[in-house]
Amino acid sequence: LSTDDLLKRMAELPVRLVPIRLDLEVEGIILRDAFTWNLNESLMTPEYFAHQLCQDFDTPISAQFIPLIAESIRKQVQEYGHAVEEDCPGDGVLEFNIDDVKEELAPGDHAEESYGDMRIVVKLDMHVGPLHLKDQFEWPLFNTYDITPEVFSRRYCTELGIAGEFIPIVAHAIREQVVNARMNFGEAEIPPFFRQRPLRGQEDDDIWEPELRQLSQQEVDQLMKEEERQSRYMI
Repeated sequence: LSTDDLLKRMAELPVRLVPIRLDLEVEGIILRDAFTWNLNESLMTPEYFAHQLCQDFDTPISAQFIPLIAESIRKQVQEYGHAVEEDCPGDGVLEFNIDDVKEELAPGDHAEESYGDMRIVVKLDMHVGPLHLKDQFEWPLFNTYDITPEVFSRRYCTELGIAGEFIPIVAHAIREQVVNARMNFGEAEIPPFFRQRPLRGQEDDDIWEPELRQLSQQEVDQLMKEEERQSRYMI
């Protein structure tokens, strides 16, 4: 097959993105990164991806990271792949109408009792440079809406005025927490019913709204030291 045929065949396959997180160290040099890997990827191997990634490293030992990166990708794909669903093929437009749901219910059923998706609370606690973002919101445990974390993240970050590096980080955080929740699905609590009232009480406003804060250099240094300490503890 020609390259064009291979690309066309690849484009026809469903997208199943596995959240990958790298936290590697070689001779005192630390590599941390987060991205997604398509479970149906067939044109690029983890080794080739690792080689391309390491070309951007300004260190003489970058080649030593290649097998570690490839191994980490394969390990995480194998571990989390079964908990990944296909992404919705739509354009990311969220279309939902409770009246449509009610029409599909059998006579005598109640929307609040018969409809409802399982949701988890996604928690964001991240910083890019001196800008720190903290927030939490609900996200369906299984695909029920025609919207991906990437589409949501672009809109979310645009509304907050923090586009750029935050967009892939927020999307990755959503995918990572959803996959982890699916892995522990048997321990999940009973899903809540569809809410009769879509708004929470005012007493909960503080914990259900984004908090953006400009950090001082001292606070940034402290965060980076804490991240390094946690990384070494996990290793």
